Amino acid sequence: MMETKRYTDVTVTIAGMAVRLVCDEPLMNERLQAWYADFIEPHDSPLATVEVEVKAGVQFLPIEPGPWVIRSSLQDGRLVFRSYFESGWVDFSRGRGDLVMASHGWVENFLRVLYAYLGMEQEAVLVHASGVVKGDKAYVFFGPSGSGKTTTARLSSAHTILSDDLVLLKKTNGAVKAYGVPFRGDLPETPRNNVNAELAGLFHLRKADAHFVGTLERPRALAELISCVPFVMATPATSQRMVGLCDELLARVPAKELHFRQDSGFWELIEQS
Repeated sequence: MMETKRYTDVTVTIAGMAVRLVCDEPLMNERLQAWYADFIEPHDSPLATVEVEVKAGVQFLPIEPGPWVIRSSLQDGRLVFRSYFESGWVDFSRGRGDLVMASHGWVENFLRVLYAYLGMEQEAVLVHASGVVKGDKAYVFFGPSGSGKTTTARLSSAHTILSDDLVLLKKTNGAVKAYGVPFRGDLPETPRNNVNAELAGLFHLRKADAHFVGTLERPRALAELISCVPFVMATPATSQRMVGLCDELLARVPAKELHFRQDSGFWELIEQS
């Protein structure tokens, strides 16, 4: 008698956006449950249901030296994703998709891309940034690779870390909220906190010999913020939409420039500013 596969599912919710992952691989489901524990909301209605299939030995792109390669595109409401060991798609109009991955692959990069596009549909922006909740307010630090995003998170370990790599920003009732995500950069050991708070400060980072908070003119702030938006800038239509969303965010919380050295003294300046 042929054995019937047993499918289990995990629903991950970030900033109110739920994605249901369905998989027949028990070890994969255990790993998903553990990795995304604070973001699992089994009773949420998913915006997309993705069937995950694990296939030993598959590879979808030739491995290249340098940064990890992720290719994605959006055409007629269909997101297509490909990386070295994962390949998938999501049809937003149907609310379903598929992901095929190698046994040593992982869903993380797929979810990063998916939530960037889901966020855009919900008028939210996923930004390459670190985020910290201090007191009841959120502070977000953005900039190019090497500018100090992980450093600011590491120097803020006494507070709640939203992420050292990606933060989701969303307009809410005239304000902007920063949402924690389960994605990490160079601080994988940091707890994945499913929390959000009103954004009180948005800072473009520059390493320096002394702490200093400077002004950042709106056009330059917009250009710098846009440069830190991943995945969704591939087409003129999505780029134009994202520029508009970022401009609206900056109208509510103007960005400043934070020059900082590698110690936590920058927090004193932030509180004064």
